Amino acid sequence: MPLLLKKPAFVGLSIHDDEIRLIKLRRIKRQLQIDDAAIIDLPVGLFIEGKITHLNQAISLISELVDKTQSQGCETAIALPIAQIMHKRISLAANLTEWERELEIAENLSRYLPAMQTELHYDHICLGKLDAKHDDVMLVTARSEQIKSYVLAVEQSGLHATVVDADIYALTRCFLYMREMECTAAVVDVDVNSLQVVIVQQKKVLFHQRSAVHSIEEAAESLLKTLKLCIDTWHFPPVEKIYLSGKSNLFQLQEMIRSCSSSCVEIFPLQNEFSWPEVQLKSVLFLTALGLAMRLLR
Repeated sequence: MPLLLKKPAFVGLSIHDDEIRLIKLRRIKRQLQIDDAAIIDLPVGLFIEGKITHLNQAISLISELVDKTQSQGCETAIALPIAQIMHKRISLAANLTEWERELEIAENLSRYLPAMQTELHYDHICLGKLDAKHDDVMLVTARSEQIKSYVLAVEQSGLHATVVDADIYALTRCFLYMREMECTAAVVDVDVNSLQVVIVQQKKVLFHQRSAVHSIEEAAESLLKTLKLCIDTWHFPPVEKIYLSGKSNLFQLQEMIRSCSSSCVEIFPLQNEFSWPEVQLKSVLFLTALGLAMRLLR
């Protein structure tokens, strides 16, 4: 009888205002299976503006999560805060191969970002044609020092870091997997001291904004102002649906938004295919980590 090899598990590791969250995921046939998930509290000041201030302490905390979930050696996706990532649209000659685009960007990085005097990690995606001779390319960069510190913390904790993503893209990936979003929608993540809003239309991120908030009332006010800004300034279509996630009192926030907006407001749960009761109870906390793990699925 042939030996049946177990599908590999992948880890998503997300860092928040006051916690680190880890989820362990694998694909079984066409379904996603959560093997385990865990949260650990963050001491104040360990991460400031997405930067690690005490590396050894961060390694110790992540190691606790790895041991608790038996995730040693798993391929892992981590995320930087979107505020720590720079985006710039550039024009490249049309019909270049992937390798030729990489070479062109590497040789001209200082020209694309003349104000940056530090070592950068970068990636790119071709958005389409500008004209017959040029492609529209999105260049994405982050400071190498910051990425290296994240990767070192993860590797020293017993995980294998293979992907560095942006937090809002991981969160949006999870929503798009579980919801059909043909309309214009707002994906909202409420943390202890911050509110993150992502406007999505036809599976594309149109806009994102992170704001400091210190109460549920501030979160509601900030969200409503952001939605108004998108219509009045950026001329986006009105948001038809708002999906709430995060750690704050989402039921109270839902009622406050409903009283001031005509949009459909929903607290986002994980669907039934993630049938792990302990995760289901805290599902809204793991969405970013889950979106990170999804990035690794074969």
